[in-house]
Amino acid sequence: MVLLRLTPVIPFGILNYASGITSIPFLEYATAMLAVIPAAIMFTAVGASANSVTESTSAGNNDTIKIVFIVMGVIFGTLSVMTISHYAKKELNAAVREEREEGGIQTVEDIGVMT
Repeated sequence: MVLLRLTPVIPFGILNYASGITSIPFLEYATAMLAVIPAAIMFTAVGASANSVTESTSAGNNDTIKIVFIVMGVIFGTLSVMTISHYAKKELNAAVREEREEGGIQTVEDIGVMT
């Protein structure tokens, strides 16, 4: 649930409704809500910084600051996606491994399908 909250692809409203109609325990839901606080603080700080940069560059024509902020945004965005993808893949692999140990998942080799 925490990874879903940190993923920017799924809007919070849809995730809230989906959490309400499923059997997610309240403790997991509350933990996921608390996990969003650092991201909210970061988005607020970035927004305030972007506003101050916009005001300072509008006074003069300083393209260097704009380029630096764009490059930093791309770098941090890429790092965020890579980090979230890494942990999501790790959790998915653990879940698949657990299901295979219980005998719930069959692989292509198990069912004899030729690729």
